[in-house]
Amino acid sequence: MPYLVKAVTTSGCVTWMLPPDRKGNRSLSNMAEPQTFENEADARAAIADMPEVFSEAGITFTVEAADQS
Repeated sequence: MPYLVKAVTTSGCVTWMLPPDRKGNRSLSNMAEPQTFENEADARAAIADMPEVFSEAGITFTVEAADQS
């Protein structure tokens, strides 16, 4: 089952983790195609690799099962 990483701001804005860019940096977006992870462990590892500034800004990450429809 594929998984996505959901990111919610303190104001309730929902965004999703994107694949890394050419330099390996990840970003968040509510408009682009999110990265799909093969398993929950990979998604959690990607969360752990996010810069501390995201959690300092109050962004909360969760792992969500991708919609199969």
